[in-house]
Amino acid sequence: MRKAVFSEELKERVRKPLGRLIPGKPSETSKILAKELENISGKIIAVGDRVSSELASLGVRVDVYIVDDRIERRWVKPFNIPGATELSCINEPGTISEDAYSTVSKAMLMPRPVVVRVRGEEDLLALVAIIEAPIGSVVLYGQPGVGVVVVDVDERAKQNALSILRAAS
Repeated sequence: MRKAVFSEELKERVRKPLGRLIPGKPSETSKILAKELENISGKIIAVGDRVSSELASLGVRVDVYIVDDRIERRWVKPFNIPGATELSCINEPGTISEDAYSTVSKAMLMPRPVVVRVRGEEDLLALVAIIEAPIGSVVLYGQPGVGVVVVDVDERAKQNALSILRAAS
């Protein structure tokens, strides 16, 4: 895969939830998610530091965390899960790099938990998570100031994410 660069128009398209939106503050949405995720047998992938830390603090089983040590562009204490395998990659804002794509793809094949630490920006890597996660998985990511988006990974979700990625130059 070559580096994908997202135009402003395409970034606007990605700002719309790619799945079901659970509105509310992080502390509220994470409690709702904790209950919903109890019976998920597929992989659970959290994209973003806030979603990841909220779910981890509640003891929710997450297979892959994708973080960049920032919340809404502000540096935060590095996210840590004791005993997790840690992978790292570089991904510039507004892009999906080959390095980031292959690292997220590799994380999907590893035993849990895996933390993918991104130097740069992790936001658009939700697309890669949707494309590379097995059918039956759930990808979660924050919608700043609104809530959390829950993407049930099925063929339709994968095709939607793939069409967005292909539209990037």
